[in-house]
Amino acid sequence: GKLKCLIFMPIISHTYCDPASYAWNNEFLVYKKLTETDSFGLKVKLHSGNVASRIIPIRIHDLDTQDRSLLESELGGVLRSIDFIFKSTGVNRPLRAHEDHPQDNQNKTYYRDQINKVANLTKEIILALKQPLVERQAAAPPADAPTARVLIKGKKGMVLTGILILLALSLIYYFQKSESTYYSTPADARTAIAVIPLSVIGDPEEGQYLADGITDVIRSNLSIFPELKVKSRTSVEQYRNSKKTIPEIARELDVLFILEGSAQKSGNDIRVVVQLIDARTDVNIWSHQYDKKFENIFEIQNQISESIAQSLKAAFTPGIIDRIRRIPTANFESYDLFLRAKQAGKMYEKSGDKTYLNQAIHLLNQSLEKDSQFAMGYSWLAGLKMLTGVDNVSGTAWRDSSFLLAHRALEIDSTVTEAYLVLSELYQLIHDDVHALRFTYDALNTEWMDSASTIRLIKRLGAIYSRLGEVDEALYFFNEILKSNPVDIDALYETFYVLAAGHQVDKLMSLLKRVESINPDDDLVDVIQAHIALERRDYAQLEKALQHRQSRPSHSIAGYDSYDLMYALLLKKNGKDNEASRLADEIKNQWGEDDNYLMTQLQLFDGEFRNALQLLTSEEIGWYTLNLCTINLLFESVNADPQFKRFLERNREAISDKRDRIRQLENQGYLQRPMQYVKGTVPRKLSRP
Repeated sequence: GKLKCLIFMPIISHTYCDPASYAWNNEFLVYKKLTETDSFGLKVKLHSGNVASRIIPIRIHDLDTQDRSLLESELGGVLRSIDFIFKSTGVNRPLRAHEDHPQDNQNKTYYRDQINKVANLTKEIILALKQPLVERQAAAPPADAPTARVLIKGKKGMVLTGILILLALSLIYYFQKSESTYYSTPADARTAIAVIPLSVIGDPEEGQYLADGITDVIRSNLSIFPELKVKSRTSVEQYRNSKKTIPEIARELDVLFILEGSAQKSGNDIRVVVQLIDARTDVNIWSHQYDKKFENIFEIQNQISESIAQSLKAAFTPGIIDRIRRIPTANFESYDLFLRAKQAGKMYEKSGDKTYLNQAIHLLNQSLEKDSQFAMGYSWLAGLKMLTGVDNVSGTAWRDSSFLLAHRALEIDSTVTEAYLVLSELYQLIHDDVHALRFTYDALNTEWMDSASTIRLIKRLGAIYSRLGEVDEALYFFNEILKSNPVDIDALYETFYVLAAGHQVDKLMSLLKRVESINPDDDLVDVIQAHIALERRDYAQLEKALQHRQSRPSHSIAGYDSYDLMYALLLKKNGKDNEASRLADEIKNQWGEDDNYLMTQLQLFDGEFRNALQLLTSEEIGWYTLNLCTINLLFESVNADPQFKRFLERNREAISDKRDRIRQLENQGYLQRPMQYVKGTVPRKLSRP
């Protein structure tokens, strides 16, 4: 397979030049032997007069003398490699596309320059191979003369030329993929479009899952075009069956075009009607009615997506066409069950009723019985299994099922984005931050990623770095989200955690003003005020802020139990025992007794100091919680206790160990920054801050 190529580029690391290794014996030596007897020979004379080997070593580490000698003896001369190496004092690692301090590289090489060298050398070799054999035989040194008897001419020559060009393109793609799958399109050049959920004609029970399934696929397909800015599902959901006019909807969503329509299903017959409207003029610029069988659903979705993209002057590439036309399963019964399962999952998401969750799981199991190779089905089932464990994080059955299902999906199809999404979320849920980070990057590095998923993953990256105390990294990712959407409340909440953990009062003051300007009634306003007062030891202001928080109609305990318990403690100190106990019980009832850190605070509230500390024996917390411990009023009574100090030190060491593991992965080239979406749906490269 991979040895039947015209040019071989082994990635030379510390471990490659090992006579006992599989790669050395079964790839390098086998390819060398093949080229010495094939049509072209191992060495090729270039148009410049130089001689080049068809083995182009790509070196990612400096080699020991012994390894270098072994490599040169097999290549028959001085090692001429193209180096992707970053070298500085005590450092010898692979060169990254985006270096923190490229000027510190003693080799003075840059990633893009090295890629260019690979491309140029590949081109020179291809041009040389295109020479007629007699010319190559006359030009090449006798010792290197190939033994082939075939001339590159006629149709064979044309085919070979095509193969050579394809090889060159694939080589350039291989090296550039991690750096720049797409280049950004200026924000003002993108065409903004909203795909409104298709309405259902006839029986909603029969048609809703179909209408939503088609809508989701069209939206996902359109979002892979760099020229298009496609509004997310959550943004447009409010306009389902809306009575508002197209210009009104477009104005509120800040888009130029609206795609709307309807879907109807009767038995195996389906009708889909769609129209693309220019919201500036309220004129229909494209429309179509499809009357087909359910077996034609993929054809319908693809035709709609491609027609819309063409109408909006989006550019098609072979990769985009392949992505749009890719069929997830050839079994239409399986796909029908899959769409029904997705619909039940949405109902669970909307209502929280676990009946829908169990129904979705049952339907997906039926779907996979119809097609055991349906990778996307396994991915979604893994995600639903994970949801069953949210209320029981310490359990193992749901976790094992989710892991196995997600990995099964990737065994079938390694490009299934949803499987990486699930693994990323799974590891974050069990606080394995290193693996969560790895699979989050893996998800972002998949070739096609819709904008909504990417934004969610960037938030997850920020949350992971925040948990590890990597303040600059975390703030960088959240700032990127806020550049795209300045009122993204999730990013503002997460920014609060980062700044609070760093005790950055001045920046918290700025964040407070920003949140107040967006929504002065948001819970976060009171929490920021409370934290600033806590940092300043202004207990009167702390009580005032927390009291105001409790009085808000929109008040929610979720996420801020430590502040609410501090308020309960202040009430208790002020002699308001009944009110204090009521609030503590409310918090306990909402979160249950599975959260040891919360139960510790409740025990401290009740004065059970020794029992409280016992609960922390093996508790693992993140950077924000760790730093909040040091100023949390509930922990004041045990701050000097050796057991509490050991708890803090153990968690500091655990976080430090995780940081070290991440740095090692980065230095070894196993963890590389991906392409990411900013400015809504336009991907561009995010360099490391």
